[in-house]
Amino acid sequence: MPSRQCAYRSRLVLTSANGADVRIRVHVLLPAVRAMKNLSARAWLALIVLGVLMGLLLFVPAGTVHYWRAWTYLSIFTTASALITLYLMRRDPALLDIPDPDEPTLGVPRSDVRLVPYDPRWVETYRIAVSELQDCLGGRISAVEHIGSTAIPGLDAKPIIDIMAGVASLDVSKGFIADLQGIGYQHRNSDTVPGRLFFAKGSESNRTHNLSVCETGSTFWVGRIAFRDALRSNPEWAQEYGTLKRRLAQQYPASQGALHCLSHGKISIGRSLTRRLPCDAFVTLTRHLSIVRPRLGAEQEFT
Repeated sequence: MPSRQCAYRSRLVLTSANGADVRIRVHVLLPAVRAMKNLSARAWLALIVLGVLMGLLLFVPAGTVHYWRAWTYLSIFTTASALITLYLMRRDPALLDIPDPDEPTLGVPRSDVRLVPYDPRWVETYRIAVSELQDCLGGRISAVEHIGSTAIPGLDAKPIIDIMAGVASLDVSKGFIADLQGIGYQHRNSDTVPGRLFFAKGSESNRTHNLSVCETGSTFWVGRIAFRDALRSNPEWAQEYGTLKRRLAQQYPASQGALHCLSHGKISIGRSLTRRLPCDAFVTLTRHLSIVRPRLGAEQEFT
């Protein structure tokens, strides 16, 4: 079976009734569709391309367009596809996106605790997100950090980019939240972790980015960075952390209760790791772990 990438680069060869071959370079069509920035336009263009290809599959071998059975089938197929496209555009537009084999693994349902191997392309995905945030918020953010498991090389992670943005004060304006919503980050009012404002990007079925906005230098800020750096600089700790995550992810593959168990497990191993750190780092991380203890109703991130 050819790989996905090879499939994108394949040719469609049709033989008509008179023996002539019609060759279509399918790999030219899909990149052109993916290159369009507007998801709605991409979806409808993909539907048109699919309809044309289906027509060729039906009429070229027959050698004529006067083939009523083919027209009936094509009409039913395009009508059904159009209705499904309209439904998905309203319910979950992300499902209409065409996957790019050159893009990193990214996005997972919010309640799913699936882990994937570390993808070094996450670094570039993070940089793109940072550039987007800086263009949107400008001087209103003082610093941005890549946190969570996607920031730790070699560590299995939930494929969601975790970003932390520093501000002078959490008393942000409504315009600040509105501007973030304009680039796809929805404010999660249900989050009860103190010291941050939490935003999520992507639909419920395809969460791609988490954004924590907190005061630069706060316990939340320093703790997240210290924990990340501790795992980055100690591969054995990262391996221990990853082993626990994989075990818990297999034991609790989904559900809100699983998220609480996973978060408690992460905090437990985090406290174990802090005992091996110098005194200052121990105090910082202990304070950090105490403020992110899971709470019922809180927005949970298992990354």
